[in-house]
Amino acid sequence: MKFFFLPLLSFVIGANCLTYANDNSIPSWKALGPFLAAPQEGGIDHVFFQGGQENLHPTDQAYNSQLAKGGVIRWFDVPAKSGDVTAVYPGVDWKFLGTIGGQPLSVNQGYFYAEVDRADDEALLIATRSVGEFFVNGRHFFGEPYNFTFNKVAVPFKKGKNKILLKVSSYGDPEFHFSFEKPPAQVLILDDVTAPDLRSDQVLKEAWLGLPLINTTENWIRNLRIHIVGNKFFDETTERISFPLAPLSILKVPVHLIQKTLTSEEKSSSVLIEVFSGTVKLSEQKIELRVRNISHDESIKQTFKSRIDGSAQYYSVLFPKKFDPAKSYDAIISLHGANVEASELTNHFAPKDWAFVIGPTNRRPHGFAYQDTGRLDVLEVIEDAKKKFPLHSESLYLEGHSMGGEGTWHLGLHHPSMFAGLAPSAGWSSFQLYTPFVYQKANLSTPPQLLSFRDRVLMDSNNPYFIENAEHLPIYITQAEKDDNVPAIHARLFFELARNLGLKAEYREVDTDIHWFTEPLNEDRGFDSMDHPAQYEFLQKNKVSAFPKDLKFRLIDLGIEKNFYWVRVEEQDKIFTETELDVNIKQNNVKMVTSNVKALTLHLSRELISSDSARIEWNGQVAEVRIPASRKISLEMSTAGLEVKTNYPASKQLERHSMKSAFFDPYVIVYGTLGSKEETETLYESARLLNNRVWKTANGFAPILPDTEVSSEMMKQMNLILLGSPDRNLISKKLASKLPIKFSKKDIRFGVEKIEASDRGLAAAFLYPNPLSPSHYIAVFGGTSAEAEKFSTWFQPFFERLGFGTPDFLIYSEAVRYSGWGGVKAAGLFSKDWDLLNRDYALR
Repeated sequence: MKFFFLPLLSFVIGANCLTYANDNSIPSWKALGPFLAAPQEGGIDHVFFQGGQENLHPTDQAYNSQLAKGGVIRWFDVPAKSGDVTAVYPGVDWKFLGTIGGQPLSVNQGYFYAEVDRADDEALLIATRSVGEFFVNGRHFFGEPYNFTFNKVAVPFKKGKNKILLKVSSYGDPEFHFSFEKPPAQVLILDDVTAPDLRSDQVLKEAWLGLPLINTTENWIRNLRIHIVGNKFFDETTERISFPLAPLSILKVPVHLIQKTLTSEEKSSSVLIEVFSGTVKLSEQKIELRVRNISHDESIKQTFKSRIDGSAQYYSVLFPKKFDPAKSYDAIISLHGANVEASELTNHFAPKDWAFVIGPTNRRPHGFAYQDTGRLDVLEVIEDAKKKFPLHSESLYLEGHSMGGEGTWHLGLHHPSMFAGLAPSAGWSSFQLYTPFVYQKANLSTPPQLLSFRDRVLMDSNNPYFIENAEHLPIYITQAEKDDNVPAIHARLFFELARNLGLKAEYREVDTDIHWFTEPLNEDRGFDSMDHPAQYEFLQKNKVSAFPKDLKFRLIDLGIEKNFYWVRVEEQDKIFTETELDVNIKQNNVKMVTSNVKALTLHLSRELISSDSARIEWNGQVAEVRIPASRKISLEMSTAGLEVKTNYPASKQLERHSMKSAFFDPYVIVYGTLGSKEETETLYESARLLNNRVWKTANGFAPILPDTEVSSEMMKQMNLILLGSPDRNLISKKLASKLPIKFSKKDIRFGVEKIEASDRGLAAAFLYPNPLSPSHYIAVFGGTSAEAEKFSTWFQPFFERLGFGTPDFLIYSEAVRYSGWGGVKAAGLFSKDWDLLNRDYALR
């Protein structure tokens, strides 16, 4: 394929957004709304029965809405100014709706339509804020659902009239931004650069840049390389990108930055980045790096390369007062709230003379609400920080505010043996209580036996259920009395549960209606809502208790955590099912009462049992054991009874379940090319949208390839996200005979079951170990027909979207477009051995 390069242009990334010439915006819109939109059902097509949202345009037609007077809405006019829009939906009494239904009745979506004339065929960069998705001439794109400015998407416009339709989510009446501009080059580095801060006192030993490359064309850009131009502070380096840049896609590539000498006393230092395709320079940009002085109590951004997807990520670090590198310090791991950058959060702490303050990002200011990849990000940050800074491992205190407060509960209760104490502030209890699912179409149209699989996979986010895991964790809870963002009912619920269980917990409720309250400031800088001295006085009395003699804990998903202090759960009887352990030691007697545990390993340290022998009683069965030098004993409850093993054999099977697991290790998105040109284009569009979502939600690295370019070496190194059934995807076809879900033009089969397809087809999505590389996953999204391929990627397993809570496999009809889980025909989980012999599934 030929490349046509625009002239080389230069511009600077600084604190503000990039600005280009020829900025354009739309002076007015036609609007239709509001439609009731329950949380986590943002993908619902509210006008499916009127032709679908991709074909929606203004008419005199009336539409149904449960939120408007008379239950009917029509198109109306809305003015705009410089791309900014504020709309007021007519006939909607938000105050009354809030009185009778609370927050769930304010969650809504609306459509905004405009037409734009262009003189030529051209690609434009679309900038959005508070616009979740949009269509240009029927082609689907993701926008920025929150109020950030980094999101820009390349969109082809045609000569003449272009139809633009926005889908805007809001609480009450919406405000949003939409504008477009001409890109100055084929490949740009967007202003969403992940970069480290430089230190005035030290040369960076390891640093990474995350550079978001956007392809503004509909051509593949190959042989990419990133060149860092050397200067007196940085070595010259060249990074070759092993994947091509797909049309209209964004690839945030990690680039190693090597500093060779200290910078000057200036506040910033720059590095010049050049982007090449082969020998042709596509663009160049200067990246500004802040220079920070830790002796002035300035926090720094520290970067690292993530094992999850190979991307460059950052976390923020506030050093102790008068930092002495020869000493070791405690650490406060602080989780930010929604809309807050980690680098901003740490600057609202007063520096401590006894501790570092470390702020993970959750991958984005919203990201994953500390579930899934967000939780893994926190664990990666802690691991990286332990390597780079002198931390006491037994004195890690986890705290967070708002969304970070919920994250504190979630991580603390699933990894209790990592932390010496928890300090959640304004942390909600669970998603189904905080943003209730009560009006979800899934609840209105899905049989409970099917919906139970969604709820099983979501169970790890039900924090109150796991409260007893904090048996050895002191908890200091902070809450504003009249907080209308996160109501005090959540904090009070946790405190009641903690007291009922006899946990060590204190509760501070402040007489204010401010969600993020600052007064009184701690040492003129620390915000009272998260940096109150009393919480540290309470927490610092405790250290990590590695070997408590009494343990009680619950778990659901072994893929999240297996290790609880000195007990490791090796295997459950049934996956994603309630598992409980009550273990205690008296002298050399170990007594265990468990449910849903098949095998476990005990680390019987001499702190627990001083002798070299022990009597173990497990659910009434007894074994006398000699404790080996490793002090570790493995036990299995088999049909023959209690068996003692020196070592529990490592499983040959991948152990994480649910669709999201395919995105927890490096992966590549593979679209099929075996079908017609139109079918291949459909699958590529799905790949492009998924690529954009990973960048936008996970700050991640998600390359796209056609099925013809997947090598055997790549299969050995990466998970594969396969888009297209065996009729349309070469890799799906190659693996088809060894996969448990079978596609035909008439039906989809699994095990002894068969589900027949309608005229519009049937789709399936499933997770499975790659038969050609069993240590890696594949996630297959496919359909029985070309039409079914269009909705086959409906269940994307990202926490803020409809697909969150996806089990190992789902089979569904086009009804998912208007009723979510109501369109699911079958759902289930494979057994521990990845077969269907457990019959752990349900059919409609």
